[in-house]
Amino acid sequence: MLADAAIAVDAADSATQVVFRVPGTVRLDTGQTLVIPIVSRELAVERLSNWDVAGGGARPLATARVKNETGSSLPPGILSLFERGPTRETMYVGDARLGALPAGESRLVGYAVDDRMQAAREDSAGERIAAGRISRGVLQLDVVDQRTTRYRLRAPAGEARTVVIEQPRLPGWRVAAPAEREVEQTPAGFRVRANLAAGESRTLDVVQEITRESRVALIDTAPDALLAYARNTTLSERLRRALESVAALKQDVTRAEQPLKTLETERARMVAEQSRVRDNLAWVPSSSDLHKRYLDLLRQHEDQFQALAGQIAEAQARVAAARERLADAIAKLEV
Repeated sequence: MLADAAIAVDAADSATQVVFRVPGTVRLDTGQTLVIPIVSRELAVERLSNWDVAGGGARPLATARVKNETGSSLPPGILSLFERGPTRETMYVGDARLGALPAGESRLVGYAVDDRMQAAREDSAGERIAAGRISRGVLQLDVVDQRTTRYRLRAPAGEARTVVIEQPRLPGWRVAAPAEREVEQTPAGFRVRANLAAGESRTLDVVQEITRESRVALIDTAPDALLAYARNTTLSERLRRALESVAALKQDVTRAEQPLKTLETERARMVAEQSRVRDNLAWVPSSSDLHKRYLDLLRQHEDQFQALAGQIAEAQARVAAARERLADAIAKLEV
């Protein structure tokens, strides 16, 4: 009778709900309870181990993918799950909360923690240079930021597993691995599937990427940094040679600046020594031998100052020429 009633139930979808109409009249005696099946159909069910990282899940759940092939929507409710054992006996495995399920759609419903499935994850970040160009004295780099989540999975010794990982998508980022055809898109992120044989261990990397532009002023960049960029084989050969030439010119500037710094240090030392001599000169009698000695020392310092000033002027000219060569080379670079 219940089977006949279930087959005869009419279902109608409205804009906001599904209505089930049971034909005929149902009579209940006082204090009695009656359960009337409204759907009596076998549904396509796929058994999975689902790790909902996007939802904050710390462990994979034993999950069933249920597809509604009844021809009408199913209302939200409690879904009781059973499985058939080796001798065809039916065993209860758990309950799951099922949301509204329109006809033709499928849902993942978790009903228990999959304790026999070993799973761990770790996150890492990195970056790489994808391309570059030089224009108006600026090195413009396309830098790819990467976020990698590595999943370490191990199926139970006696059971195979199909694992579905639900990963949140970073806003504006794209999935670089696995390949796009292996990724199922969801409203909150995406799903990645891994099939494991009984007892099999597997490492699965999920990589998300986003490209940003980095701008580096060549005139302000140290030679070592430019040479590091030049060693990046993802950049064009022409760009790498240009960076090497700029680094060489900047090294010329550095070599020209070293003698100038030494001379300026010597001048500062002489200024300090001259100040000391003048202070001492003020405290000794003008007719003393020490006074004469201090005057001779000041004359020597003045001669040394004049010679040092010429050397500093020559060193400054060499530095200015090296800097001018560098600036001219950078201004002409368009790579």
